[in-house]
Amino acid sequence: MRRDPVTGGYLGRNGVDFTGFGRVATDADGRWALRTLRPGARGGRAPYLSVCVFARGLTRHLFTRVYIPGESATVDSDPLLAALPPERRATLLAAAEPHATHRFDIRLQGPDETVFLEFT
Repeated sequence: MRRDPVTGGYLGRNGVDFTGFGRVATDADGRWALRTLRPGARGGRAPYLSVCVFARGLTRHLFTRVYIPGESATVDSDPLLAALPPERRATLLAAAEPHATHRFDIRLQGPDETVFLEFT
């Protein structure tokens, strides 16, 4: 959490102020929801949210990205997305839905398994 330079308090403790970090649990059906500011494109790259997945049965947490459609930056302008085959790239793209919302399903296995990133 970041400290407010004026009050010394912690930003985001009230659940409204943006801190750049959030923790979200899933419900009994595995659904999750996050309300946040829309990320902006930086350096010509497509806008994305970084996600870290913790789950029972995983010995290590998994890292991925959620790319948000609708910005001027294209899929080809992002080095990570451009390096992936189109069918794998699709697992990182959120789908626009009504009311300015997006859907992003995280799949841990199977033919549409989400692309997970490895940091070394």
